[in-house]
Amino acid sequence: EFLRLWFKENCNPYEDEILPAAPAELVTELAWRYVF
Repeated sequence: EFLRLWFKENCNPYEDEILPAAPAELVTELAWRYVF
């Protein structure tokens, strides 16, 4: 959910042809929380 919200705030996933990469820190933190 948090990753979806980040994309919603930083681009338009329905209209943008190229989406920005999510920050590595955010992906790492969310992955860590998902595992534990």
